[in-house]
Amino acid sequence: MILIDKSKQVQNLVLTLTELTTIVSPVYLLVLSNDFTKVVSRFVLSNNQSLDLNRYDLFQLSANTINTLEQGSYTYSVYQSAIETTDETSLGNAIENGKAKVIGTVTQPIIYNSDPTEYVTYNPNND
Repeated sequence: MILIDKSKQVQNLVLTLTELTTIVSPVYLLVLSNDFTKVVSRFVLSNNQSLDLNRYDLFQLSANTINTLEQGSYTYSVYQSAIETTDETSLGNAIENGKAKVIGTVTQPIIYNSDPTEYVTYNPNND
């Protein structure tokens, strides 16, 4: 599971993509699908900043990039490509799939302060 914290200016994503990559100098596309709303968001991942590609891949997302994501649970897929694209339909199978959770700053809750003005009661003895 990956955790995306919208309150951070720079978000680090640690994935394991290199072991299944079949393209030289790939460009990776991260596709996030909200489990509740089914809204899909796509992000081209920046340069891999990992110090040990045999163990992990490290990518960074800026707060500006992820500010459109709603908080909640997501399903993610990562695709490899020889060119930069945001259309995964032509890229074949994903090289990594999993779950993601997006958290962030809590907005003010909606508080309902209105009292009911009518009451409905049931009296079985009254017709």
